[in-house]
This record gives sequence, C-alpha cells and structure tokens, in this order.
Amino acid sequence: MENGTKRLMQSSSWRDLLPPSFAWIEKCKLQGGRAPAKAHYLVPYSVEIKDGERSLSCEAKLLSSETQQTLLALAKDLGILSKEGIFTLAYEGSAYTLVAQNSLPTSIPQKGAQLGLDFAHYLKGWQGLPLVIVASQEISALEIFSGLAQGFYQLASFKGKNHKSSFNLPDEIYLWDDGERTSSEQIHLARAMAQALTVTRMIEDAPPNWLNPEKFAEIAADIAKAGKISCSIKGGEEIKAMGMGAFYSVSQGSAFDAQLITLEIKGKDPSKTIALVGKGLTFDAGGISIKPSVGMAEMKYDMCGGGAVLGTAFFLSKVPPACNVVCLIGAVENVVGEQATRPGDIVQTMNGKTVEILNTDAEGRLVLCDLLHYAIENWQPAMMVDVATLTGAVLVALGSCGAGLVSNDQESAERVLGISRQVGEPLWQLPIWPELPQEMLSPIADLQNIPSPRVKAGTITAACFLREFVGETKWVHIDNAGTAYDCQAVGFPRSGASGFIVKTLAELCRQG
Repeated sequence: MENGTKRLMQSSSWRDLLPPSFAWIEKCKLQGGRAPAKAHYLVPYSVEIKDGERSLSCEAKLLSSETQQTLLALAKDLGILSKEGIFTLAYEGSAYTLVAQNSLPTSIPQKGAQLGLDFAHYLKGWQGLPLVIVASQEISALEIFSGLAQGFYQLASFKGKNHKSSFNLPDEIYLWDDGERTSSEQIHLARAMAQALTVTRMIEDAPPNWLNPEKFAEIAADIAKAGKISCSIKGGEEIKAMGMGAFYSVSQGSAFDAQLITLEIKGKDPSKTIALVGKGLTFDAGGISIKPSVGMAEMKYDMCGGGAVLGTAFFLSKVPPACNVVCLIGAVENVVGEQATRPGDIVQTMNGKTVEILNTDAEGRLVLCDLLHYAIENWQPAMMVDVATLTGAVLVALGSCGAGLVSNDQESAERVLGISRQVGEPLWQLPIWPELPQEMLSPIADLQNIPSPRVKAGTITAACFLREFVGETKWVHIDNAGTAYDCQAVGFPRSGASGFIVKTLAELCRQG
C-alpha cells in the first residue's frame, strides 16, 4: 500500500491520477436520437400529493403514452407507488429506471443535473445495454447528462495501487430529445464542460501534500500546452521583485514558492479582454493567526477559486471564447514558518498602497489585490471577475446553496447573475453599504486587511478591500466559500469538490 501510494504521489503526469470518468467522457458514444430496441432508459417522473394520496406521473415526453401507462401500472402492481426516489422496471427486453424529479423551485439546469447525479449514484453496475436519457417536459437530455457525468466521478487515484473504480460505465448514450438541443455542437460543448468540471474537481479534491503551488503551476502549464494556449509562470522571487508585496507575504512561512500563473486564450474579438482571477491557496492553516484544528483538513479547498479559473481555461482551450481571456491564479500556501508574516506587519502592494496585516488568516485578499492590479496594468480588461473562497461569513449569510456576488458595476453584476441563472449556478448579490469601505482604513497604513471586531459584514468588507485595487474597471467578485465543496445546492455533488462557478465563467467568456 505504502509503495503504491508513493508511486502515485510521484507520478510523472497528473493526468495519470484523473478519474476514469475523464477518459470515458471523451470515448463514450454520445449522440442524439432514439436507441436500439433493447436499451436501458433513464426516465424522469414526478410525484404529486393530493388529499394525502401520492400519485406518479411520467415526465418523459417522447415515450409513448402506452409505455408510460404500462410503466406506471407495473409500479403500482409492485407497490412502488408508495416509495420515493428511483426504481427500475423491466419491459419488453429493456430496463427503465424511473428517477424522481426534484420538486424544489430551483432552476431547470439544476433539476436536470440532479436527475443525472441520482441515477449515477443509484447505478451499481452496467449490463452492456445502451443508455437512453429521455428528456422530460422541461429538462433536456443534455442537462441530465451533465449531472450523470459528474455522478460518475470517482477520485480513487490516491488509494492503494490495487484499488479499482466501482463504476462500469456505458459505452453508448443516446440523448432522446426533440432534436434541437442535441446537435453535434451542443454535444461537443457538453463533453468539454463535463471534462472541465472533472479536472476542476480532481485538483480541488487532491491532497495538499501533492497539490502544492508548484504542482498547481505544473498542471496549468500542461493544460496550456495541450490546449495550445499561452502560459507563463512566475515564482516567488519574481513576484517579490515585481512589487507584489501583499501576495508574496502570504508565502513567507511555506517551503514552497508562491506561483503566479497566467493563461492567455485568444478569442474571436481580440479588441476586448475579460480577466478571470482566482485565489489558489493550496492549503491555508491561517499562518500565525492559526485556524482551529477542527475542520482544518478542509483548507485544501481554499484553492477552489483558482481551481475554477483553471477549469474554465481548460474548457476554453476546447471551446474558443468570443473575446480574449486572461486567467490569473495566485497559487500559494499559508502556513506557520520561521519567516511567516506576523499580525501587525505592514506590506506594500503592487499599486503602491500599504496594508497593515491584522490577521494572517485574511490572506486571500492579499493575494487577489496584487493580481487584480496586475491584470489591469497589463491587459486593461473590459471586465474582470475574481473568484475566491474568501470568507466564512458568506456561509453565515447564504449557506451552501449559492455563492455571494459583489460588484462596482451593476450592469456587469446583472450580466453575471443572468448567466448564472441560465446555467444553474445560484448567485446572490450583496451590497457595498457606503459606511463600510472606511472600516478598512488603517491608522498607520493605507489599509488594514480586516475591519475592527465590531463590524460583522465579513464578506462585504473583504470586497471593500478588493475594490481599492480595481479603480474604474468593471469588476465582479464572487465568494464561493459556501459552494466550492460539500455544496448543498440542487444539482451539485453533496460531498467533496463541486466545480461550482465554472459553468458561469465559461459561458461569460463564450458570450464575450
């Protein structure tokens, strides 16, 4: 076991550790249209309760009324009408797995993804029949496939060398829809997004002794090379020499150099650039302001902003954006060490402002502030979006069913909010109350990295700090601390990394 794990941890390629579903997404025969006579059907259904009586109704719009009525009659005869969830029936040589459609008033893409997730988790083995995903009255087969691909995700690579995936995945999938949403282009987009989410989740779930800042940069460079996009990596001394004193200060306690990762993707309109900026804390112990031990293992997920940006870059390497896109990731580890930054230290940022560090666990904003300025100085983006697991306060405000959004431009905010609804990634806008920016002013420096304890709006004050570094550039800040892992939103994996916000970022860049 020890030798097998050591071999995997020292694997020459990160791709060797990807879940089997990554290759399956590429290789499976995915097409529109009805399957052969004998197949395994994924059939959505809904439950209605009236006067205390439960009734099932089949939501599969393309199944014949005779087949629907027969399946429901079989369910009634077998006593399944009294049960919730998923069940499988045999009929005329085919298998029909009926999956309950979520009744909560969430978006259609979320409901579709949940159908696919539920089916994948229910499935214990595959018997070799083609899979037919039947569209419902509202939900497309592709939306169900999105959840299915994520339901098949299993990161078992860090187990012993003899461990094997428990899934036997279908070779053929038919998307039985009305034809309009299953074109070859749409199938290509669905494959690319499914793989991008798999990559995102894999690097977010990976252990921090493997995914250190240097490994993060190595993976980004490999993705760029394979996708034929531009990539540059700058290490700790270069970051320091460039004047990124805030970013550099976070790395001072670590044995690993901070890494500034830049990925540039050419779009159809080179006159416009969108900048995506991600916080990439591969592990955050809090520095000298050390976190409590309970839950600290989850701090490997503090790079999920950077992970989402890298996953978006992966998608855009396969699906060219409408305009130029620059992706910036600050990969760094925040731990205790001999040279670690102290509470009370003052650092100078790239734009010249000084910051008094009152809490070394408020480090993400120190990384982002330098990256935001760097993006503006070098690319003058028409719009800039940063993503970060920035504050625990966002969980208090919104829980784990949606991420927080703060912006200095309402038009940009509404655009991102609209796209998030379109793709099924819930966001909620928080205001910048006019009283709060002054709370980030320091008596002995230009700024301080946290407000006084009497100010409770942690997510908003963190955004107020970042706003000091964006000037007039249109900017949207997304705090995904509540949704990046163990997400409770409908249509997302309930444990481990979720890949949340990749769809929104990708669609924003695809639209331009």
